[in-house]
Amino acid sequence: MSADTASWFNEVWPKGSEQPFPDWSFRMQQLVTGIVASLPPDEAQELQRLSPVVSVGHTFSTGATSRLASGPSLQIVFDAGLIILIQAYIRAAATRFLPVTHEGSRPSEFWPLAKRGMGTMLDWLFSPDETTRCPRFDASPEQVRRAEILTLFAIRFVVCHELAHFILGHHGPDTPRVPSDRFPGNIGFTGPNTIDLEVLEITREMELDADSKGLWLQQASLPDESQVVNGLAGAVYFLHASGLLSSRLMFRSSFADISAWRTPLTHPPTLARVAFLMASAQEMYQDAFKGLNILHEGLAELDQEIHEAASILQSDVKEKMHKYLDDIAGTPWSNTSGIDQTLAELLRASPIGVMEVLRGETTSPKTGPAFGEGPRLVAVKRIRDTLPLGFQRWLNRL
Repeated sequence: MSADTASWFNEVWPKGSEQPFPDWSFRMQQLVTGIVASLPPDEAQELQRLSPVVSVGHTFSTGATSRLASGPSLQIVFDAGLIILIQAYIRAAATRFLPVTHEGSRPSEFWPLAKRGMGTMLDWLFSPDETTRCPRFDASPEQVRRAEILTLFAIRFVVCHELAHFILGHHGPDTPRVPSDRFPGNIGFTGPNTIDLEVLEITREMELDADSKGLWLQQASLPDESQVVNGLAGAVYFLHASGLLSSRLMFRSSFADISAWRTPLTHPPTLARVAFLMASAQEMYQDAFKGLNILHEGLAELDQEIHEAASILQSDVKEKMHKYLDDIAGTPWSNTSGIDQTLAELLRASPIGVMEVLRGETTSPKTGPAFGEGPRLVAVKRIRDTLPLGFQRWLNRL
């Protein structure tokens, strides 16, 4: 990130505006070592031979992957953004499901700001930014405590899911894979769909199998039986948190011709994964399906409220952005960075909302070339010129 870009982000996200979450980088290796050591001998022996290594970095995929490296060793890589997404989602859920006091209301008084924060987080996830950002939102000490417990088991399940890929032979040389040069990535794919649909069907089946085996590994390696419910619930929480990523088309629908959009999915839809997971849980525990279905239905309602909050937030930012342009059109541009407090707040709340307005103003018949370089178009262009290159390129492709 260049100095100018870093300065821009520091103005949009000043110190103290982002939610501070625990750093999991130093906990992951201890976590996977503990899981492997707690497994039955047959499962543990081969994994111990490979000495699984877990790392956290910026992979720009908001996911987790595993691969066999030379040695051989099993390497599991978590995107740092996935860790933040899981923590934010479960913390927000705690403010909805748990009261602040024993006789308090549900959702709690912290939920409105939490769901707005999640809406902003989704907006930034689908912008050209390279990191996952979550604005601050409060939660009670008990809500935080419960959220941290479930976060542990959600992340633990992801590790087990990746270990399951190896145990099930998904890293073999004959395993079908999506070529990296044809994979659409996290943003979307607007070219011809050249990925073999049979390969995608196989990869989806492998993901379902890894979910099922991963859940078994999660439960088989629990520290004690008192954590059975947390182990099951953590898996469902993770699937719902990661499922929010599939809403990228909703957030970017106005930026592309959906009829020409191609999004080859290597993972099954969230509902299919949750249903398959609940069926696997039922095979391990009596009445597990019923209990997890109640949790799933509650999280589905929570997801819908987050999407609604994000949509309302975008609309609100677009309305305020139009007014902001009315106010600054024709005024001297005194701020050398191009970002005043109002613009920074709008960008922080919904970068996609701001960019929709900038794009619309550039192509509007009232501000287009036929009308010359009017004050409003000049204001739009100078704002565009202050955006980081990734944002500018994204707008220029639209």
